[in-house]
Amino acid sequence: LGTPHYMSPEQATGDQSVGATTDIYALGCVLYETLVGDPPYVGKTAQAILSRIITGDPEPVTERRRAVAANVDAAIRKALEKVPADRFRSAQEFAAALADPTFRHGAEDGSHVAIRRRWIGRLAISGWGIAAVLALWWGLTTFLSTPPHRIARFDIELPAGQRLTGLSLTPDGEAVFYAAGELFRRTLEDLAVERIPSARAGGDLSISPDGQWIGFSSRESGRDILRKVRLSGGPAVDLAEHPFIRGIVWDPPDHLIIGSHNEGLWRVDAAGGDLERLTDPAGGAPHRYPRVLPGRRGVLFQIGGSDIGDQVAVLPDGESQWRILTEGSSPQYVPSGHVVFYRDGSLWAAPFDLGRLELDGEPVPVIPSVRRGEAKAMFEWSADGSLFFVEPAAPPEQVLVWVTREGAEQTVSIPAGVFRVPPELSPSGSILLLTQNEKIWIHDLARGVTERLTGDSASEWQGIWSPSGADVYFMSRRSGPFELYSTSLRGARSMEAIGIGNAFPHDWTADGRGLIYTSRSDTTTNKLSIWRLAEGRSELLLDEPVDEGNAAGAARLSPDDRYLAYATADPSGVLTSTSIRFPT
Repeated sequence: LGTPHYMSPEQATGDQSVGATTDIYALGCVLYETLVGDPPYVGKTAQAILSRIITGDPEPVTERRRAVAANVDAAIRKALEKVPADRFRSAQEFAAALADPTFRHGAEDGSHVAIRRRWIGRLAISGWGIAAVLALWWGLTTFLSTPPHRIARFDIELPAGQRLTGLSLTPDGEAVFYAAGELFRRTLEDLAVERIPSARAGGDLSISPDGQWIGFSSRESGRDILRKVRLSGGPAVDLAEHPFIRGIVWDPPDHLIIGSHNEGLWRVDAAGGDLERLTDPAGGAPHRYPRVLPGRRGVLFQIGGSDIGDQVAVLPDGESQWRILTEGSSPQYVPSGHVVFYRDGSLWAAPFDLGRLELDGEPVPVIPSVRRGEAKAMFEWSADGSLFFVEPAAPPEQVLVWVTREGAEQTVSIPAGVFRVPPELSPSGSILLLTQNEKIWIHDLARGVTERLTGDSASEWQGIWSPSGADVYFMSRRSGPFELYSTSLRGARSMEAIGIGNAFPHDWTADGRGLIYTSRSDTTTNKLSIWRLAEGRSELLLDEPVDEGNAAGAARLSPDDRYLAYATADPSGVLTSTSIRFPT
């Protein structure tokens, strides 16, 4: 490290019999400096420092930092003993002492260090590695005053066609429940995955505080059903219905709170009944993924879809007005006294004052990479402080190609990437519309040049060409929730709101006077409508729910306007066609 501050007494005296306990001493030095701000021994010269290492005693950590627990101070003093035999024999023993609130050293306690079973399971790491792990964890003072937990890695292979939609941990952190079409349980001690019968779950999960029930949502006939089922088995019980549930949490002792896709937060009795409104965004961004704070002091939740990104908010108990805390999503309160949330692909944490319901420090990143689903980050904390998170899977890169009717392929001059929305070819066949990273791009095929459609920083999605190819219609979050806009490719490309709210554009009628779209302004269903440009009005086209999950390609008209092909909301995902006639 370039200085003598971390040298052990045996190194300072030139003793060649150094070993594992020498690393323990160095680890104690690093931990001391991390907590106090200075090494255990300081001096104006190297000789002065070496002299104090050999003959002096470090000042107790607790005298410099009162917030440090007594057992942490005692563990550091044992690690810094002059005689190697008096130190910890391994990093594991050191870690156990840091985790044991009853640990004392020297005259305080003559007993041997008790190694706790739940130290840092199955983690073989050197003394320097332990120091790095501890230093990277937010708030060493907080972390070292509470028992650490096992680190476990395991793979759960989902059946073909299923995708992970929700997670929940038991209060003791010993088992994880997840939703992937059905409910499944996986304990940390068992390799087997157990299916929970009578529970078809396609959304969010939450285990009751007593560990007896699990609440979940299922989507049926264009609506989400809130249900609960006993973990010991039995039939599922219907509690309530809502158009789009986004987040479920138990509100002790006998209620549940749900978030919603386009609306606010709602509460319902755990026995079932009518939904009670808790918040009303009044046309603003939706309120999602609620979490009840300890002592029912309030509810943490995510405000989704704002023009500056998702935000973490708190609703004080008994009030209807919320407070913005910071930018981020999927917030959770953890036993260390922090609010943890998702931001920019990582987990972040900030100290949180439960009394004032305010952040008590700046957020810092704590887990560098966590998977995010359609809108929710895949991580969960249990009541005992255990963290379960899913690492992101690298999305498969796609290559755009021309395909002839004979099946021959020719690669388009666009770098491989992830195209979550099918590209749209202009009527002239010369320009492609592409959606990547929630931004819309235009690619000139002749020149091989790609540029942004707009200079907006807000999320953009689902662009389609006007029949003439002079304009593009697309969704944007520039004013809050998604709304349908148009922009011309000529001039300054100013954006204009169409006036039909949150809508997925799909296709045009043959005469170019009618835009087929999926309306998401009506929160009860996703139904196909037509916007008649000349009259400036919208009307329902098909009174049948369509598949929200496949909204990017949910409907196409035949060239003669006689047939409409669309994806239904039926779980089978069957592609359906119906005969229609325009303009009637």
